[in-house]
Amino acid sequence: MVAGGLRARVMSACASALRFYTHHVPFNRGRGLFIRVIEQLKRRGWPPPLVSIGEGLVMEFEPSLLGWTVFETGQWEPSQTAAYLSLIQPGGVVLDIGANTGYYALLAAARVGDRGRVHAFEIQPSMIEILRRNVARNGLNDIVTVVAVGLFSCAGEAVIEPHGDPGSARIGFAEAGIRVPLITLDQYVETTSIDRVDVDVLNHIAVDYIPVIASSASDRSGQSYNVNADEAAGKVAAALGATKAIFLTDVEGWRADAADEDSLISRATVDEVEQRLPGIDGGMRPKLGACVDAIRGGAQSAHIIDGRIPHSLLLELFTDAGIGTMVVP
Repeated sequence: MVAGGLRARVMSACASALRFYTHHVPFNRGRGLFIRVIEQLKRRGWPPPLVSIGEGLVMEFEPSLLGWTVFETGQWEPSQTAAYLSLIQPGGVVLDIGANTGYYALLAAARVGDRGRVHAFEIQPSMIEILRRNVARNGLNDIVTVVAVGLFSCAGEAVIEPHGDPGSARIGFAEAGIRVPLITLDQYVETTSIDRVDVDVLNHIAVDYIPVIASSASDRSGQSYNVNADEAAGKVAAALGATKAIFLTDVEGWRADAADEDSLISRATVDEVEQRLPGIDGGMRPKLGACVDAIRGGAQSAHIIDGRIPHSLLLELFTDAGIGTMVVP
């Protein structure tokens, strides 16, 4: 049995020999032997050679065009990398779409720091495995989220069409191949929602005051996020067990046809709203979603009304007809 430290030194020696051969032998024949030895040892559990990409970060060597270039030069697309990093601020949120093995995701994580987040999207199973290992070996699991789906203009499923370069592929719709899920960016953002509302502070304040809540939230590590105010209101109503949830806006309520002012829906059940929610666009969608959250949380009703109308709250709550949209269980 070969000790772990010796294995690492053997792999490092293989990488050094490959780098020497690449830089000093004027033809490509022979490189494949070194790569096959490295890949074979990796499959047997030997630690892969690591390549520095700056910022104190390392990546696992793999024989794609990106991996080979980084192995030889320590960087990839230097002008694009410089422009990319110039746009990233500490504490920011970065979406790396087509993350490959993580070159840009790792550099972005180093730039955003502990209070930032990077969402790395990749669909190729072999690249996903290396991406996850690169994130973990750099201690960035709390900053980088690896998302094993493809972003597309519509949700569904597609097939990975192979390419000569192991790091490159494209999605198609052939019958055979590795099938991967597709989602839209909007759908991905919607999955990042409020999990829990701490009502103890609210109840304490409400003894003497009317609480005013900013629509922001934090994750488990303390990272702050701006969240949709309608979603926040619906979650708070559900957590408090509110009797009613009321949303003031600048339209009279939910319209069956958003462009038709005469198509106001004055009353709907929560089941009806949920059925139609996927087909609703614009600012009314989060409001109706918040109504659903409030009702499912125990509210007796949720109301969407036009706050520009004088006495709109009284007219909605204390008249039989109301003036907006009321959602009920």
